[in-house]
Amino acid sequence: MRTCVGCRRRHPAHALTRCVHPGRVSNSSAGRGAWVCSVNCAESAGRSGGFARAWRRSTDARTLAELVETLRNTQVPNRVIGEESSSVATVAECEAGSPADDVRNQ
Repeated sequence: MRTCVGCRRRHPAHALTRCVHPGRVSNSSAGRGAWVCSVNCAESAGRSGGFARAWRRSTDARTLAELVETLRNTQVPNRVIGEESSSVATVAECEAGSPADDVRNQ
């Protein structure tokens, strides 16, 4: 289980995308990772300092903008990776702040 740095919801690791400082998308690179479930959550994490908190270092706006653009090009925008699984919150749930399904017992 991992926590999305944008919406702060817990998801299975396979349902998230790992972003490594300085703004690379990789599930296998070494270094501190920040996990996001959607492009919207990546944008939110950029605004709220979620990436800086996860990476434990400040990141400039240009790097964050490039990261979001990379995510847009690698995912379907505004959709949660693994959305077909009922155990993963939808983007609407992330944005609305409604409770996500409890996936800890699965």
